[in-house]
Amino acid sequence: MEKNKKVVVKVGTKVITSSQRALDKERVKSIVSQIADVRDRGVNVLLVTSGAIGAGMWLLGLNKRPLELSELKATAAIGQND
Repeated sequence: MEKNKKVVVKVGTKVITSSQRALDKERVKSIVSQIADVRDRGVNVLLVTSGAIGAGMWLLGLNKRPLELSELKATAAIGQND
């Protein structure tokens, strides 16, 4: 990759959660390590995830994704603390 290049990495819920819908911390560590390697080559990396709702659902024991915006926000907030 060229120096001073910028990339955005989008990681979805299914990538960072286990089959039990819990946050897969080992997979997250692997992604972070890979990003660090790319950054060491002079590339700016922005990581974007959508796993907060999935993690919150697991922590709350929910089987279905909430539909109401307030419930989605609350579930995401809980998932961000995991």
